[in-house]
Amino acid sequence: MSNQHSHAPIDLHDNNSEPAYTGPTTLSAPSTTTFQAPTANVNGAIKCQQISGGDGYSTMGDGTQTYMFSFGPLSGITDIALGKPGTEPPNVFNVPFPVSTSNFLVPGDPATSVGATAVPLNSSSMTTLAAYNYNGAVGLDYDVANTVSIYDISEAGNTVTVVANSPLTSICR
Repeated sequence: MSNQHSHAPIDLHDNNSEPAYTGPTTLSAPSTTTFQAPTANVNGAIKCQQISGGDGYSTMGDGTQTYMFSFGPLSGITDIALGKPGTEPPNVFNVPFPVSTSNFLVPGDPATSVGATAVPLNSSSMTTLAAYNYNGAVGLDYDVANTVSIYDISEAGNTVTVVANSPLTSICR
Protein backbone atom coordinates (compact mmCIF):
# COMPACT_ATOMS: atom_id res chain seq x y z
CA MET A 1 0.00 0.00 0.00
CA SER A 2 1.43 3.35 -1.03
CA ASN A 3 1.70 6.01 1.66
CA GLN A 4 2.28 8.93 -0.68
CA HIS A 5 -1.19 10.40 -0.10
CA SER A 6 -1.37 9.98 3.67
CA HIS A 7 -1.74 13.03 5.86
CA ALA A 8 0.17 13.17 9.12
CA PRO A 9 -1.30 15.37 11.86
CA ILE A 10 1.60 17.82 11.47
CA ASP A 11 0.54 18.37 7.82
CA LEU A 12 -2.98 19.44 8.75
CA HIS A 13 -3.35 23.11 9.49
CA ASP A 14 -6.34 24.24 7.43
CA ASN A 15 -9.60 23.84 9.35
CA ASN A 16 -11.62 25.04 6.35
CA SER A 17 -10.97 22.17 3.97
CA GLU A 18 -11.12 18.43 4.18
CA PRO A 19 -8.34 16.18 2.89
CA ALA A 20 -9.26 13.48 0.40
CA TYR A 21 -9.99 10.12 1.99
CA THR A 22 -7.01 7.81 1.52
CA GLY A 23 -7.79 5.10 4.04
CA PRO A 24 -8.72 4.66 7.67
CA THR A 25 -7.10 6.94 10.22
CA THR A 26 -4.12 5.26 11.87
CA LEU A 27 -3.88 5.81 15.63
CA SER A 28 -0.96 5.57 18.04
CA ALA A 29 -0.69 2.51 20.25
CA PRO A 30 -3.06 2.40 23.25
CA SER A 31 -1.59 3.67 26.51
CA THR A 32 -2.77 3.82 30.10
CA THR A 33 -1.50 7.41 30.47
CA THR A 34 -2.49 9.12 27.20
CA PHE A 35 -5.22 9.11 24.59
CA GLN A 36 -4.62 7.55 21.21
CA ALA A 37 -3.62 10.16 18.64
CA PRO A 38 -3.79 10.08 14.83
CA THR A 39 -0.46 9.18 13.23
CA ALA A 40 -1.38 8.88 9.53
CA ASN A 41 -4.31 9.16 7.11
CA VAL A 42 -6.03 11.78 9.24
CA ASN A 43 -9.59 12.05 7.98
CA GLY A 44 -12.34 14.54 8.52
CA ALA A 45 -12.39 18.21 9.28
CA ILE A 46 -14.11 20.63 11.61
CA LYS A 47 -17.75 21.03 10.62
CA CYS A 48 -20.18 23.33 12.40
CA GLN A 49 -23.95 23.52 12.60
CA GLN A 50 -26.17 25.70 14.75
CA ILE A 51 -29.39 24.04 15.84
CA SER A 52 -32.42 24.92 17.90
CA GLY A 53 -34.55 22.59 19.93
CA GLY A 54 -38.02 22.59 21.34
CA ASP A 55 -40.42 20.44 23.23
CA GLY A 56 -44.09 20.32 24.05
CA TYR A 57 -47.30 18.44 23.58
CA SER A 58 -48.91 18.07 20.20
CA THR A 59 -52.23 16.61 19.14
CA MET A 60 -52.12 13.87 16.53
CA GLY A 61 -54.70 13.51 13.75
CA ASP A 62 -56.64 10.96 15.81
CA GLY A 63 -56.83 13.34 18.81
CA THR A 64 -54.11 11.63 20.86
CA GLN A 65 -51.77 14.01 22.67
CA THR A 66 -48.10 13.11 22.70
CA TYR A 67 -44.97 14.75 24.06
CA MET A 68 -42.46 15.68 21.37
CA PHE A 69 -38.91 16.94 21.40
CA SER A 70 -37.17 17.98 18.20
CA PHE A 71 -34.23 19.84 16.73
CA GLY A 72 -34.03 22.04 13.67
CA PRO A 73 -31.11 23.65 11.82
CA LEU A 74 -30.37 27.37 12.02
CA SER A 75 -27.19 27.38 9.93
CA GLY A 76 -26.47 25.81 6.54
CA ILE A 77 -30.04 26.61 5.55
CA THR A 78 -29.35 27.47 1.90
CA ASP A 79 -27.29 24.31 1.42
CA ILE A 80 -29.98 22.19 3.10
CA ALA A 81 -32.65 23.69 0.84
CA LEU A 82 -30.46 22.83 -2.16
CA GLY A 83 -30.19 19.21 -0.96
CA LYS A 84 -26.65 19.49 0.41
CA PRO A 85 -25.40 18.78 3.96
CA GLY A 86 -25.97 21.66 6.38
CA THR A 87 -22.67 21.21 8.23
CA GLU A 88 -20.26 23.97 7.30
CA PRO A 89 -16.52 24.60 7.70
CA PRO A 90 -15.60 27.42 10.12
CA ASN A 91 -14.91 29.95 7.33
CA VAL A 92 -18.57 29.64 6.22
CA PHE A 93 -20.22 29.14 9.63
CA ASN A 94 -18.52 32.14 11.29
CA VAL A 95 -19.54 34.75 8.71
CA PRO A 96 -22.16 37.25 9.94
CA PHE A 97 -25.08 37.91 7.60
CA PRO A 98 -24.30 41.04 5.54
CA VAL A 99 -27.10 43.20 6.98
CA SER A 100 -28.06 46.48 5.33
CA THR A 101 -31.25 48.48 4.98
CA SER A 102 -32.10 46.45 1.87
CA ASN A 103 -30.60 43.08 2.90
CA PHE A 104 -31.82 41.44 6.09
CA LEU A 105 -33.13 38.12 7.35
CA VAL A 106 -36.89 37.72 7.78
CA PRO A 107 -38.84 34.89 9.43
CA GLY A 108 -38.83 31.84 7.19
CA ASP A 109 -35.64 32.67 5.30
CA PRO A 110 -34.36 31.62 2.88
CA ALA A 111 -37.76 30.33 1.66
CA THR A 112 -39.44 33.69 2.35
CA SER A 113 -36.85 35.74 0.46
CA VAL A 114 -36.77 33.50 -2.60
CA GLY A 115 -40.56 33.38 -2.88
CA ALA A 116 -40.83 29.61 -2.41
CA THR A 117 -44.52 28.83 -2.65
CA ALA A 118 -44.37 25.10 -3.31
CA VAL A 119 -42.18 22.08 -2.66
CA PRO A 120 -40.22 21.00 -4.57
CA LEU A 121 -38.87 24.39 -5.61
CA ASN A 122 -39.24 25.32 -9.26
CA SER A 123 -36.14 26.20 -11.30
CA SER A 124 -36.63 29.94 -10.78
CA SER A 125 -36.76 29.54 -6.98
CA MET A 126 -33.71 27.24 -7.09
CA THR A 127 -31.71 29.84 -9.03
CA THR A 128 -32.74 32.60 -6.61
CA LEU A 129 -31.90 30.35 -3.65
CA ALA A 130 -28.43 29.54 -5.01
CA ALA A 131 -27.78 33.30 -5.37
CA TYR A 132 -29.04 33.90 -1.79
CA ASN A 133 -26.15 31.75 -0.56
CA TYR A 134 -26.03 32.41 3.20
CA ASN A 135 -25.10 29.41 5.34
CA GLY A 136 -23.64 31.03 8.45
CA ALA A 137 -24.96 30.86 11.98
CA VAL A 138 -27.94 33.02 12.90
CA GLY A 139 -27.24 35.88 15.28
CA LEU A 140 -23.53 36.35 14.65
CA ASP A 141 -22.37 39.92 14.94
CA TYR A 142 -19.17 41.69 14.06
CA ASP A 143 -16.57 42.13 16.79
CA VAL A 144 -17.51 44.91 19.17
CA ALA A 145 -14.56 47.23 19.80
CA ASN A 146 -15.84 48.66 23.07
CA THR A 147 -18.56 47.42 25.40
CA VAL A 148 -19.66 49.78 28.14
CA SER A 149 -22.36 49.44 30.80
CA ILE A 150 -24.26 52.71 31.17
CA TYR A 151 -25.31 53.43 34.76
CA ASP A 152 -27.00 56.80 34.33
CA ILE A 153 -27.93 59.30 31.62
CA SER A 154 -29.01 62.86 32.36
CA GLU A 155 -29.72 65.95 30.30
CA ALA A 156 -29.16 69.61 31.22
CA GLY A 157 -29.88 72.09 28.45
CA ASN A 158 -28.01 70.89 25.36
CA THR A 159 -25.66 68.61 27.30
CA VAL A 160 -26.22 64.91 27.85
CA THR A 161 -24.12 63.31 30.61
CA VAL A 162 -23.47 59.57 30.48
CA VAL A 163 -22.10 57.73 33.54
CA ALA A 164 -20.48 54.44 32.57
CA ASN A 165 -18.20 51.73 33.98
CA SER A 166 -15.33 52.78 31.68
CA PRO A 167 -14.45 55.86 29.60
CA LEU A 168 -16.44 56.36 26.42
CA THR A 169 -14.47 57.11 23.27
CA SER A 170 -16.64 59.97 22.03
CA ILE A 171 -18.83 62.72 23.46
CA CYS A 172 -22.18 63.55 21.85
CA ARG A 173 -23.61 67.05 22.25
